[in-house]
Formats: sequence, structure tokens, C-alpha cells
Amino acid sequence: NAPDGLHMRPATAFAKLARGFNCTVSLRHGDKLADGRSPTELIMLIALPGSELELVLDGEDADVAVEPLVAILTAQD
Repeated sequence: NAPDGLHMRPATAFAKLARGFNCTVSLRHGDKLADGRSPTELIMLIALPGSELELVLDGEDADVAVEPLVAILTAQD
């Protein structure tokens, strides 16, 4: 759950962090899927405050990427 939605600041922080992991990172909102390394694609999900997002990870660092990426999504400004 993204309490404040996915606006520019958290989208940019999420994408920057996602680029540091050796795995694919995607976010799903409804029927839309965005590349987690692209702030622009994340913004295009139009995830308003309280939106439910699904984190999709695949690759070597997937296990270690979950916690820090979820922390960005659930943080409140």
C-alpha cells in the first residue's frame, strides 16, 4: 500500500535504488506494469494515495531488494 501515492519524489528514489540491484524490478498497479528503474514509467502508473501496488522482482538480488524497495513505497512524507 502506498499511503502517499507514487509521485515524483518516491518514484525517483525507488528507481535510483532499483538500479542498484542485480534483478529486474517492476511495479504493477491494476493492469499496468512499469519498469521499476524508470521514474517516468512509475509516474505513469498514476498510483494515487492509498493505492495497492504489487512489487515484481526476478533475479539474483531479488531477496535482498524486497525490504528496501517496500520501505520506499510505504514511507509517508
